[in-house]
Amino acid sequence: MYASFIAGLSAPYEESLRRHLGSGYIALTNHIPAAAEYERCLETQSGRVDLGRLRGDPEFVQRLVGVVLRAGRFKVFVGAQASQQAAVAEQVKAAVAGS
Repeated sequence: MYASFIAGLSAPYEESLRRHLGSGYIALTNHIPAAAEYERCLETQSGRVDLGRLRGDPEFVQRLVGVVLRAGRFKVFVGAQASQQAAVAEQVKAAVAGS
């Protein structure tokens, strides 16, 4: 599912976003989203974004919607996998402790 997400939706969306943002895209990707400076970077770059042009690009809008919809499904998938891995880890701990 991850490979499908990247190949089918995320990569084409990012390509389209790069086309619109130019070097601003590089500035945004050089920051970690959870870091405090990311908000400042967004503020700095936001003045360069032509929202009307983004909205007027049907390809960009289609890709954005696809990424958003798939990201929710991907999050559920990753959460389910994490729960299963945690359950297996607990079983291994119990087996090791019992031996």
